[in-house]
Amino acid sequence: MRGFIALLLVAVAYASPVLRAREPIQDSYIVKLQNDVDLDDFISTVRLAGGKLGSVYRKVFKGFAVELSSKVLDLVSNLSQL
Repeated sequence: MRGFIALLLVAVAYASPVLRAREPIQDSYIVKLQNDVDLDDFISTVRLAGGKLGSVYRKVFKGFAVELSSKVLDLVSNLSQL
C-alpha cells in the first residue's frame, strides 16, 4: 500500500504544471526589511520619496512590493533597515 501511495505521489508531481517566471517588470522591486524595522514607518518614507506601493508582506517576511525610479532605488538600497 505504501508503495502504491508513493507511486501515486510521483505521478501527480510529474503531472503538475511547471510555473515559469515572467519577464521582470521594469522599476518594480520586492523590498525585504529586517525584523526590528517598523514596516509602516518605512513604507511612509518610501512613499514620500516617490515610491509607488504595491503588495505589503507581513506574515512570511516583513516587506513590500514597490515601483521605484532609479534615483529613489539608489536612496532606498543604501538604507540600513534592509
